[in-house]
Amino acid sequence: MKINNLTADAPIFLRIDNRKQHDISMRELAHAYTEDTQVKWNGVLGRMELKAENDVKLQQVNVYPDIAGKRIKVKAVLVRTNPQTTQAEITLQVNCAETGKSYEPQTYPAAFPHDTVCIEKEYALGEDMRLWDEFSPTLYTLQASCHTRQGTDRYETTFGMREIGHTDGYLTINGNRIFLRGTLECCIFPLTGTPPTDEAGWEKVFSTAKAWGLNHLRFHSYCPPEAAFKVADRMGFYLQVELPNWSLTVGKDTATNRFLYQEFDRIIAAYGNHPSFCMLSTGNELQPDFQFLNAFVGYMKRQDNRHLYATTTFTFEQGHGTQPEPEDDFFVTQWTDKGWIRGQGVFDAEEPNFNKDYRQAAEGIKVPLISHEIGQYSVYPDMKEIGNYTGTLEPLNLKAIQKDLEKKGLAGKAERYLQASGRFAVQLYKEEIERAMKTPQFSGYQLLGLQDFPGQGTALIGLVNAFWESKKLTDERYFRQFCSPVVPLARFEKATWTTNETFAAQVEIANYYKEDIRGKHILWQLTDKTGYEVGRGKLDAGDVVLTQDISQALSALEAGKKVLLSPRPDKLEGLEGKFLPVFWSPVHFPKQAGTMGILCDPKHPALLHFPTEIHSDWQWWNLVKHSKVLVMDSLPDLQPIIEVTDNFVNNRRLASVFETKYGKGKLIMSSIDLLSTESKQKPEVKQLFYSLTQYMNSADFVPTGTVSKQDLLSFFSKQNKGVEKRTDARSIYEE
Repeated sequence: MKINNLTADAPIFLRIDNRKQHDISMRELAHAYTEDTQVKWNGVLGRMELKAENDVKLQQVNVYPDIAGKRIKVKAVLVRTNPQTTQAEITLQVNCAETGKSYEPQTYPAAFPHDTVCIEKEYALGEDMRLWDEFSPTLYTLQASCHTRQGTDRYETTFGMREIGHTDGYLTINGNRIFLRGTLECCIFPLTGTPPTDEAGWEKVFSTAKAWGLNHLRFHSYCPPEAAFKVADRMGFYLQVELPNWSLTVGKDTATNRFLYQEFDRIIAAYGNHPSFCMLSTGNELQPDFQFLNAFVGYMKRQDNRHLYATTTFTFEQGHGTQPEPEDDFFVTQWTDKGWIRGQGVFDAEEPNFNKDYRQAAEGIKVPLISHEIGQYSVYPDMKEIGNYTGTLEPLNLKAIQKDLEKKGLAGKAERYLQASGRFAVQLYKEEIERAMKTPQFSGYQLLGLQDFPGQGTALIGLVNAFWESKKLTDERYFRQFCSPVVPLARFEKATWTTNETFAAQVEIANYYKEDIRGKHILWQLTDKTGYEVGRGKLDAGDVVLTQDISQALSALEAGKKVLLSPRPDKLEGLEGKFLPVFWSPVHFPKQAGTMGILCDPKHPALLHFPTEIHSDWQWWNLVKHSKVLVMDSLPDLQPIIEVTDNFVNNRRLASVFETKYGKGKLIMSSIDLLSTESKQKPEVKQLFYSLTQYMNSADFVPTGTVSKQDLLSFFSKQNKGVEKRTDARSIYEE
């Protein structure tokens, strides 16, 4: 018997060149090629087989979901190994694992004018099609068969009906907004020194991550084996994979560039059909050639549109990293050109304040924004972990620390050190996560990490150890209170209070579950540590989109939602908000803002919970001083809730708050700043905000006028003015 001119019992050798051939690993830190978290194995991982080929081989079958059309597009690449073969038949068969349904097989002819041909066909799934996401990870199987007279070649692949995208800067799955609750996976497997190629090994990783409330893993500078994708598919995890690249010489070497392009092609060919494979970055903290990286991402998009792509996962390169690159589909960063978006930059520099979020730093980002490697709070080593190292790697670092503690007579304190530092880290991670979830522009965060990182000199920053086992610093149930699809959030101004102060907090709910909470009630209970109940009650769920951003407002209105739009005043065209009426005479002193106080109906249901008369009074000072006055002359149909009296020279129609219909939605626009962090600390601002939102959630909110997109946009400044110049009492005398 002969096999490719070899006898059946002849040995077959696989030769591995494990030398570093490309500059893809700065100081050999990239997790695809490092001894920091694994071993540089002298071999290959996974399955090897010797297979007799048919005269036509199904080399690749790619599945492209079409959610709107309730169908898939199938691209099959066929390679002819026998030049005499000119015809074949392709049969496609789809099965749904969840429902047990087998769809009708479809058969197509295939001709071979060349040795390699690509067949593209559509396959309808119909009205009973089920989508894939974290809540319902429904999987389908496609079996493709290629029949010739010489035999049959088969190819089987799993896929899910999911489309990942971004709308108005927000990350979406199947058109629904999602929020990534993620951590890094850095190829940390101490027993083997290599990532598992069996599904059982990955089930431990993903089941632990899920128990702690996560829905996302980022594979830092490497791509995992097939088994990881299969488990993530079943469990509904969103994965970001990366090319094996952590380099400061990106783009400089032609051979390395070619390798990276080829590696991308291989990753897509091997894993592209997996629904869990959502995002891909060209590597970690890359430098310096972003012209090369943008061109590379452009190539990725043209090759396969089933995933989102990014030039790098953060960068320290000067002139980059503070805003997305032109080709970025998503943006992972520590900061923007407006400030930090992770706690490392602020928690040690500012007094504790739980009103804050990162919305100012996130302003203007037009693609999904994800905070990079948040946390990194070191925890004291757990000496009990030493006994777990029964495989390839030894815990020489932990043994050295233990020996030093024993030498200094501190070994008895190690457990207390662990508990004190670890429980502190839990509180810091809690604030990290909650501040991210309070930021409306965020699409997620990536922890570094839930799991310890044994490399780089020992970075024990996890709440679980290197084996994905809990350190018992807290339990998963507590962690899930702030790391879940639905999280209650409280905003309050400080961490310490005296007994003569009244604690006040604004409660919000971050809801990224598959269902909204409209029409439901929120039950609350406040207890002390002993369980003594201070109070309880019921809140109506807010059915209002709150935003400072006109694009987000328009998108929500077009979807038929209720929107409270309150932009920052410096983004608006209009008159300066003034508390005092015009001085002396607007004729004699024309250089004034020129208004004469507010005008409102105290009985209007929108002001039911805000104490006021028909006129301005002292409680209006902060409100009008942090506002713009909108000129409404060209929009007679709009209904002001809070008007502003103009002076008798101009007699313009002016307003600060109005209501209207827009498309299928309903809108209240406020040029009084109700949503910025600094304004919301004022009790009068909180009260007006409360009164307006209560009105919007009531049956009384039935605006009659209508407004166009052009009308709304006319209120906004064409230029980003930044800090606005304001007049003072002397300004009227200036020439």
